[in-house]
Amino acid sequence: MNTNEIISLSTNEQIINESILFEKNFSKIINEIVEFIFKLVNVGKNPYEYIFDHFDSRNITSQEIYNWLIDNQNNLDSNFLLGYFNYYGIEISDNIIQAFNLFIKASEQDHTLAQVYVGLCYEFGYGTEKNEKIAFKFFEKVANKNYPSGINYLGYFYERGMGIKKDLKKAFSLYEKAANLGNILAQYNLAIMYMNGYGVDKDDNKAFELSKQSAEGEFIGGIRLLGYCYSFGIGTSVNKQKAFELYQKAADLGDTIAQNILGDKYEMGNGMWKDINKAIYWFEKSAKQGLQKAQNNHILAQYFVGLCYQFGHGTGKNEKLAFEYFEKSANKDFAEGIFKIGCFYYFGVWVKKDLEKAAYLYEKAANLGNNVAQKNLSIMYINGEGVDKDHNKAFKLSKHSAEGGCKEGISGLGYCYDIGIGTSVNKQKAFELYQKAADLGDMDAQNNLALMYEMGGGIEKDINKAIYWFEKSAKQGHQKAQNRLKTYKFNSC
Repeated sequence: MNTNEIISLSTNEQIINESILFEKNFSKIINEIVEFIFKLVNVGKNPYEYIFDHFDSRNITSQEIYNWLIDNQNNLDSNFLLGYFNYYGIEISDNIIQAFNLFIKASEQDHTLAQVYVGLCYEFGYGTEKNEKIAFKFFEKVANKNYPSGINYLGYFYERGMGIKKDLKKAFSLYEKAANLGNILAQYNLAIMYMNGYGVDKDDNKAFELSKQSAEGEFIGGIRLLGYCYSFGIGTSVNKQKAFELYQKAADLGDTIAQNILGDKYEMGNGMWKDINKAIYWFEKSAKQGLQKAQNNHILAQYFVGLCYQFGHGTGKNEKLAFEYFEKSANKDFAEGIFKIGCFYYFGVWVKKDLEKAAYLYEKAANLGNNVAQKNLSIMYINGEGVDKDHNKAFKLSKHSAEGGCKEGISGLGYCYDIGIGTSVNKQKAFELYQKAADLGDMDAQNNLALMYEMGGGIEKDINKAIYWFEKSAKQGHQKAQNRLKTYKFNSC
């Protein structure tokens, strides 16, 4: 063997060794990226918002990673990450069918993060037919491994009755478990449960603390919810300036609801100088962002864009487009969207008035847990609109709505006890419910409470309190309350 041959062999060995080292290092990088995604998912954050910064910190580009993944589909993390690139369209046009197939491949070998994304695909119908029962099973697999992401998703399914019978107490228990494990989305969900008394006794102090934890974890929904607590004094003193700052922070981070709230505040001049230009800016930003998400099949965004078109927030008022966007969300069994479509049929807005269709849609939304739909359907049963009169059903629906914390439902249940609809007359119970709903701002309850004080029905007569509540109701546009106030003013002349 001559010298040149020895040098050639040595060079080849060096190239082979360097290639092996490169493969080992890249494989390690892939594993670390997947671990990074998993950590973010478990605390309730969206990894896509952080993934490119993570690539930069490793001095590697998404293109380099993608190229390596294409040629190295030999382990579960590689399977998952290529699916993730397809899911979000990283260095490739998004291909949710391919993403789903890759997630399934990894999940079948018990890859936990892949199981999370398979659950999401089945939940929303990404790359496969929508199937909430199968989605539930995949999230259950993750939850059974004590991972907070799966536990939180499972709680959400129990709360909404998706793929499983609705169980608010079970939802609360799961949210609490995930929240204690540090999941900021679960902390947000648990705060709402405490705020509304869903599956647990209402506790404003706990709602505030959980909102604060979620906000400190940088969840934009938690930041907005903490702003809501300061705005209305939930578990803390009212602080309009603090509320505004939190809404501003959430809006700047892209929260469409916070953007819409800011638009309202600038429009009405609540807590700051009125500024119509800023109001228009935030309404438009909210609407455009919502529209983009809606076009990408985002259910909540479709519903929100429907609201923007219904009320003309950030865009021209357009009842046709509002109906179409509500219908898109309704077709995915989104209760709020179904309820809105029911309202369009009930009032004959854009579509021909159809009370039977409205009753059908209200019932569907009510069965999915929409408390306002339950209240509206109860009125239809009381009056026999689109359905046969049935006071027993009306009472039960009002009760469900009230138990869900709906102020209109609480008022409606008070009316049932006041008049004796589906139950025995109980003026004291009616008064208590009217008082509760009136304090929450329901104008019908305020008017009925005023009437009870005026007439002394079941309570001590008090004209001053009657006038107080008539005024409260009248300011919200209640015609009967306005008429009663006119009578008092005329008699005082």
